[in-house]
This record gives sequence, structure tokens and C-alpha cells, in this order.
Amino acid sequence: MFSFRYKDLDFSHKLDRASSPTDEYWKHMHPFNELIYFISGNVTYTVESENRQLKPGDLIFIRPGKFHFATVDKGVNYERYVFKFPDSILPSSLIQKMNSIPSFCSLANVPDNMFLILDGLLGLGNFDEEEKRILSICETLKFLVYLSKFPADDNSTKDEITSQITLYIENHLQDKLTLKEMASALSYSESYLISTFRKKMHCSIMQYVRSKKCILAYKMIRGGSKPHSVAEYLGFDEYSTFYRSYKAVLGFSPGEKNKEPQNMR
Repeated sequence: MFSFRYKDLDFSHKLDRASSPTDEYWKHMHPFNELIYFISGNVTYTVESENRQLKPGDLIFIRPGKFHFATVDKGVNYERYVFKFPDSILPSSLIQKMNSIPSFCSLANVPDNMFLILDGLLGLGNFDEEEKRILSICETLKFLVYLSKFPADDNSTKDEITSQITLYIENHLQDKLTLKEMASALSYSESYLISTFRKKMHCSIMQYVRSKKCILAYKMIRGGSKPHSVAEYLGFDEYSTFYRSYKAVLGFSPGEKNKEPQNMR
């Protein structure tokens, strides 16, 4: 097992043993990309409204701002590779293709497996940290180009109602987004929306909305927008509410725009 963390990259080979389980499988979202290559365990993974009972060789691809969590049988060893990286290392032409990459696919029969290649490269002692970063980026770009051509499979399940809710929220992040308005727009009762969403996503709708808004706010602030303007654009009535929500989601204040939340779970 190893961990390589340098500048804007975070790559690790993780093994949680049944004899010493961890509680790191929290429900969350973050402003960077995450690739998880599943080796072994008894795990069901959820990304937004999709979920999948993982098999060895499965890949989970999580784009910035996508809500996700793992449901893990802690009585079984859980082994995987985890790679976190920002959009800033990617050419714009590749970023445009990223949303076409499925959240789940299988790499069981892929010979040029990026994770195994990097495991070997990063373990060598004849590269310094910057050289390892360059090698990691090269392998990532090659892998994502390939992955953008990789056909989706049908081994995942998707909850249609949750998908409707998340799509509506995604398309209305600049609005104030109340439960009453969402229920009316989607033709469901408020109580039904609340119970259905919590059952599938294991969090409240409004917690999800605030997190989504804060991830978008992070991107806008990093792009040069002023925090107060962003808060107003995203429908926060009070800047203090935006400030507290942002700090809770990102781990730092809106004014600290140069911080990299690469290690957030």
C-alpha cells in the first residue's frame, strides 16, 4: 500500500482490513475529479442517482460536484486505488468530453491499466516528486482519452425519481430552490420528495442543494468572481449563511481562494 500526495494530485492504494475497519465512507461531494479502481470487498457504490454492486476490476469515475458514497461490509477486506485530480491538469478539449464518461464501468480486461502502471512507477526511487507528478499526469491524460471512448455497460441501476430531483436542482442552482417550488415543478408532494430523496441519497434535499451551490461557488471564486457576488448569484439571502455553508462543505472560507481541497473526503 502507498500514498502519493504532491501539489494538486492525490494517488493512493488503500486496504481496509476487516480486523480494523474505518469509517471514511461518508456521503459527500468535492470540487475535483476522483477515480476509484475496485480490487476487492463487498461494496455498493452510489454516484448521484446511480448505484452499483462492485466487482473486481470496476471503475468509479466521479466528476466535481457529484454526490457519492460507499456502502461497505466492514466484515470483509476492502481494497482499491483512489486517484484525485483537478480539471486544471486537463486540456480544454478533454474536459468537454468528461461528462460523457460513465460513472461506472469495468476495466477487468484492460491491459494498459493506469492504476497498476502508476503503482509501479511511483514506487521507484529514481524519480523525484515533480517527475512523479508529470508521469502521473501523462498516464491520466492517456487513460481519460481512452475512457471517453469506452462504452457504458448496463450493470448499474438508476433511480428515476432521484434522477429527476437531482437534474432539476442542477439546472436551477442560481435559484433559491425551496422544497415547495421543487415539489410543484416535479408534481410530487413535499413529503414524498423528502422521504424518497433521503432513502436513496442518505441526506436531506436541502443539504444536497447547499453542497451543490458551494461546489459551484468554489469554481466561480477560483475563476475570479467575488465571494459576495457569487453568494448573491446563487440565491443566498445572507452572506453569513453562504459563508457558513461554504466553510462546512469546502473546509475553508470563500476568501481563501488559493486553497486546494484535494484531500477532502
